[in-house]
Amino acid sequence: MITSRDFRKYKQELLEEFDRKCAYCGSPLGLTDNGHVEHFYPKSEYPERMLDADNLLIVCQICNISKAAFFPLDDDGNPILLNPRIDDFTTHIELQIDGTYVGLTERGTLTIDTLNLNRPQLVERRRYELYESQYYADRDDPVDVFKVFHDSLEKIALLNSMHLENANSTEQYFNNLLYANVITALESLLADTFITYVKANKVHLRNFVETFHDFEKEKFNLREVFLKYEGIEEKALQSIRDVIFHNLPKVKGMYEDTFGIEFPPIGELIQSVFVRHDLVHRNGKSKDGKFHNLKTADITVLCAYVKEFGNKLKIQMDQISTT
Repeated sequence: MITSRDFRKYKQELLEEFDRKCAYCGSPLGLTDNGHVEHFYPKSEYPERMLDADNLLIVCQICNISKAAFFPLDDDGNPILLNPRIDDFTTHIELQIDGTYVGLTERGTLTIDTLNLNRPQLVERRRYELYESQYYADRDDPVDVFKVFHDSLEKIALLNSMHLENANSTEQYFNNLLYANVITALESLLADTFITYVKANKVHLRNFVETFHDFEKEKFNLREVFLKYEGIEEKALQSIRDVIFHNLPKVKGMYEDTFGIEFPPIGELIQSVFVRHDLVHRNGKSKDGKFHNLKTADITVLCAYVKEFGNKLKIQMDQISTT
C-alpha cells in the first residue's frame, strides 16, 4: 500500500518499472506524453484499491482515455481486459506481419478494441520494429567486420584519388561526403565488433549488462525474474544498437568494461568526429558559421589514422575469447 504523499514518487518508479513505455500499447513515454498513472481496477468502482501498488500502471494518454472506467467482468467476476502485470499478452493477441494485432481470445479481442491498439501510429511503429528485427536477423551470419572496415576505407581512398572535372564547389561537397564516410566506417566497425563479441560469449553479455550505465535504474518484481532473463539478450542487443557509436568516450568505457581491453587512444579522433557532425548536421559549417575547407590530403590523413586505430582495436579484440 502506498500513500497519496508517495504518489508522485511512485509515478517515477512506474516509469522505470515499465521501461518508460505505456503498459498497454508499448508507446515510449517522456517525450510528448509524460505518462499517466492508471488504475487497472477503476478507482471509481474499487476505491479500496486506489493506492494498491499492484493495481497501478503507467500508460499513455490515449490508452488512459480509451479505457477510462470501462471494466467488464466475466461470469466468475474476473476482469476480461488483459492486465499487463499478470497476463501474457502473446497468449491472447497475435502480431501480424503488417503490424496489426489480432485477438486470439475474447479477452484479447476486447482489449484490442477497447484500447484501440490498432491505431495507425501503433501499427506503423510495430511494422518498423518487425523490419528492424528482420534486418538484424539477416545479418546474423558471421562476417569479418575488420575486413569490411578495411574494404570501406580502400573504396574511400580510391574515390579520394579521383579528379573531378569542373569541380569548384562540387569537389568540396564530394570531400565532405568522403570525410564523413570515414567516420561512418569507424562507427560501423565499433558497433559491429561490439555486437559480434557480445553475441558470441555469455560472459561478455553479462559484463555489458552489469556495467552499462543505462541499466542501473532497471527494476522488476521477483516474479518477473525469469521473464526478464529470457529477454535479456535481445534487450541488451537493442540497447547496443541504440548507442551513438561516434560518442567515443562512452564507447571507450563500454569496450573496457565489457571486454577488459585497453581501448586505443581517441584524442585526435574526437576532433574529426566534431567535424563529421558539422558536415552531416550543419551542411559543412562549424558552430561559428564558417565552412570547413577539406582537402584531399585531409581525407588521406584521416583514413590513415582511422585505419591505424582499427588495427590497434583488432589486436586487443584478438586477445579475448569469442566462445
